[in-house]
Amino acid sequence: MCVAQFRCEIARRSAVFHAEFWINSLEPLARVAAGMGEPDRAIAALQKLLSMPGQGALAEAVPLTPALLRVDPMFDPLWNDPRFQKLAAEPPAKIAHRSDRS
Repeated sequence: MCVAQFRCEIARRSAVFHAEFWINSLEPLARVAAGMGEPDRAIAALQKLLSMPGQGALAEAVPLTPALLRVDPMFDPLWNDPRFQKLAAEPPAKIAHRSDRS
């Protein structure tokens, strides 16, 4: 592997690490913001998190879903907010499978 390829690989791995770190930080951010009485921050983080397929940060291989929002007591402070009610009511986004693509 030449130096240029090595540098490209380091940059790629760094970008992947930072993206995963940022995504995994959204759920704890939403939980803390909800508990601290910052609904705008909590809901913004939840909107972003629910728009991305993937795993939840707090339980391995368990994604945060609208169904979990409805039963998780950490999000109780958000229940009176219509934006949260909409998030909790929506079904999870469909993920296109390779066979679904034309």
